Amino acid sequence: LLRIDCLSFLFISMGILIGAFYTLMAFPAPLETNSLFLGVLPRFILFFLIVFSFQKIRTLIPFTTKKINIPVDSIGQRIITLLDAIPTLFLILPLMAIIKASIWNIIWIVGLLSWTGVARLVRAELLKIRSLPYIESAKAMGLGPFQIIFKHALPNAVQPIIVVLAFSFGSIVMVEAFLTFLGFGMPSGEVTWGSMLNEARTNIRAWWLALFPGLAIFVLVLLSNYFGRHIENS
Repeated sequence: LLRIDCLSFLFISMGILIGAFYTLMAFPAPLETNSLFLGVLPRFILFFLIVFSFQKIRTLIPFTTKKINIPVDSIGQRIITLLDAIPTLFLILPLMAIIKASIWNIIWIVGLLSWTGVARLVRAELLKIRSLPYIESAKAMGLGPFQIIFKHALPNAVQPIIVVLAFSFGSIVMVEAFLTFLGFGMPSGEVTWGSMLNEARTNIRAWWLALFPGLAIFVLVLLSNYFGRHIENS
C-alpha cells in the first residue's frame, strides 16, 4: 500500500489527467513523424513535466495531513491481467491502422504492449528478495524504501530480467516480421524481412526472397534464445 495525503493524491491525479490531455490531444500530432525523438519522446517529457509541476504546487499548500491508502500493487496486477487477457495482435493492428506507418512506431507500440511479462518477473523477484538478510540490514540502517529498491533490490534482480528480455527479443522480431508480412507498420516501398517474405508469395520463382529473409529471422531468434540460455546457466 502507498500512503499519501488526500491533497497530494488530488493534485497528482489532476496532473496525470491534464498531462494525458496535452500530450495525446493538444500536442501537435508528433505520432505522424518517422522519428522516435521527434515523435514519442517529447510527449513523455511533457507529460512528466506537467505531473511534476502539479506535485510541486501541492508542496506549497500544506492543507491536510489525512492519509489514504492506495493499493498500487493490486492496481498494477489488475492492469497486467487485463492486458494479458487481450491478444497482443488485437491491440497492435488497430493502433498500426491509426498512426503513421514507420519502424519507430512499431518499436514503441510493441514495447508498450510487451512489458507485462517483465513486470510480473520483476515483482516476483522483488517479493523474493525483500525477505533476504541484506534487505533487513538495510532497513535496520534506516534506509528509505526507494534507496533499498534501487540500490539493493533491483541490482540483484537484473540477471533474471536480462534472461527474459533476451527471450522476448526473439518474439518481438517475430511480431515485427509478421506485421510487415501482412503489410502493416511500414511505408510502401520499405524493405524488411517480412515484406520480402510477402513478395515471395507472388513471385514463386524468386526463391531467394523467401529463403534468405526466413533464414535471417530464424538465426536471429535462435541467437537471442541461445544468449538467454547462456545467461540463465551462467
